[in-house]
Amino acid sequence: MVRDGKPRAVLEQQIFAIVSRDPCRIRADEPVQVVVKSFVPREQVTAFEKEMTEASADWQVITYGGAKHAFTNTAADSIPMPGFGYSATADARSWVAMQNLFDEIFGAR
Repeated sequence: MVRDGKPRAVLEQQIFAIVSRDPCRIRADEPVQVVVKSFVPREQVTAFEKEMTEASADWQVITYGGAKHAFTNTAADSIPMPGFGYSATADARSWVAMQNLFDEIFGAR
């Protein structure tokens, strides 16, 4: 979704894999905030950051150490699959980060 070039005011996306063969078509006037799971390989994050910079995107990448997939879902600990889990700390921090981004774009609450 980050790379598709479709018009939007802002994009906040939580992802766990950021490899793509598609060229980035992001518009420079659309801020992007990406939350990257801590288990995404560092080289993928570095490549993504380079791609966003080369596209002149207004971007930020946030990583919450130890956060698993679905870390904002309070029921995630009961999902019988590896790599899923709730993190109250990451949940609270990501909520504040998303609200700050929305305040920046749409004005303070």
